[in-house]
Amino acid sequence: MNIDEIQQRIRDIENDTDKPEGSLSSQGSNEEYLRQKESYLWYKVLESISDGVDNPQELAKEAIKSIYISFERGAHHS
Repeated sequence: MNIDEIQQRIRDIENDTDKPEGSLSSQGSNEEYLRQKESYLWYKVLESISDGVDNPQELAKEAIKSIYISFERGAHHS
């Protein structure tokens, strides 16, 4: 995973926040779908860091920007 891929995934999540409820997944709410996309982004970043990527701090800083996307994340993110 690189910075461009992280930025694209964040843009994808941001774009999906505007979709009508129920339009993103037939198996759950839009918020659940967005949480899954965000979790997968963080997983891929951590995987890249554990694989020895050259710029772990930069990848982490970029991925952290996803927390500023406005959607319901649940009580544990308060």
